[in-house]
Amino acid sequence: MLSLVGRAAAQNPPLTVADWQRVLQSGSVEEKIRAAQTLADLQSVEAVPALGAALDDREPKVRFHVIRALGTIQDPAVEPFLGKALLDADRDNRVEAYRYVLAYYLGTPVPTVLQQVLPVLFRPPRAERVPWKRVHPAVVDGFRRWVQAKDTRWTPMAVQAVGRLWLFELAPDLVQLLSEPQPKDVVLGTFWSLGQIRACSALSRLLSWWQAPDNDVLERAVWALAQCHREIPALGETLWKAYQGQKKPERQLIYFRGLAYVGYEPAAPVFLEGLTSPSAEVRRYAAEGLGRLGKSENAEAVGRAYLQEEDPAVRLAMDLALFRMGRPDHDVGFIRTIQQGDEARMAQLASYVTEYATDILPALFRYMDRLDAVSRRRLVRLAAYAEDPAVLPFLEKYLDHPDESLAAAAFEAIKEIRQVTRLRSAAPE
Repeated sequence: MLSLVGRAAAQNPPLTVADWQRVLQSGSVEEKIRAAQTLADLQSVEAVPALGAALDDREPKVRFHVIRALGTIQDPAVEPFLGKALLDADRDNRVEAYRYVLAYYLGTPVPTVLQQVLPVLFRPPRAERVPWKRVHPAVVDGFRRWVQAKDTRWTPMAVQAVGRLWLFELAPDLVQLLSEPQPKDVVLGTFWSLGQIRACSALSRLLSWWQAPDNDVLERAVWALAQCHREIPALGETLWKAYQGQKKPERQLIYFRGLAYVGYEPAAPVFLEGLTSPSAEVRRYAAEGLGRLGKSENAEAVGRAYLQEEDPAVRLAMDLALFRMGRPDHDVGFIRTIQQGDEARMAQLASYVTEYATDILPALFRYMDRLDAVSRRRLVRLAAYAEDPAVLPFLEKYLDHPDESLAAAAFEAIKEIRQVTRLRSAAPE
């Protein structure tokens, strides 16, 4: 007896979505795979329940393509099934579910697990896109079970997903992980996520980690804690004492960076000295530390160093410092970065915008009429890193702009800012 797909091929009528759903339910393995692929191509929302039911298919290959189909259909109806897919019995299918969950919520393609997961540990602070959608409880539960499983393959991915998707609900689970010995990649990912979502009440219970013997772990713990320095008042003094008492240069540098993240005032002489260091990294963090202090009496020293500086990352950090010290003309350095469009420098500037959006963005938007179309869009996308709704009026005026791509960028930036505001307001203590 000819199958439904075979009969369609013989008679040459087009199969409907309902036909493909029936194939998905009762066809051969190859036909089910073809049905899942076709329903994904059709972006068929009405087929989502049938795809969800196919997650129980006995054949792993079928479930694999069903997961892909669900991950590519951009509709809220797929979300509970994505959570179920995270718990698939097949290891490869769980990896595929991880890829497509991230792709669904972050709105970006996920080529391979390694390409998606490993760079997350080395991205600049606070320069990560936020999800446009509130993550479905079924997905949160799927990652919670991965965290609690303490599996060498799944736990590292799960703890990083907390930061990628802003899963505030899982902060207590991450703290619980750190109460017991864990592999290094789990510890690094856990601190990255806690710092990324700024789970300050959780991080305040982890102050002892600033003494971690492993330098990579120490660096990540210091960075994470520094994201919450306003809620952890003793952190600056703690890092300062550690810096003064540390004899190993590599560990002292980590504490130095922590002091720069915090902008600890007693460390100002060390920052000023760091401006003339042969290390570009030290000069950059020295400038950022002075910038966070924002003291005008340091402007002359930074200005002299700026005139001799050739490294673009350090110059941008000095632009921030001088801008915050009352030299508004250094917003030109920000504009130059936007016009050049270098990815690393844009990420660096994005971290500054996240921190000082209401200072930086009003200055930059005054240049909009002088920028070319590409730079305008970059500036609008940069504004999406703000976490303060006070910047929304600067974006709203471009919603009806004749340049449709600029209007679309403004719409998406507004959506992201509003979403992160909602996520933060709904975050558990």
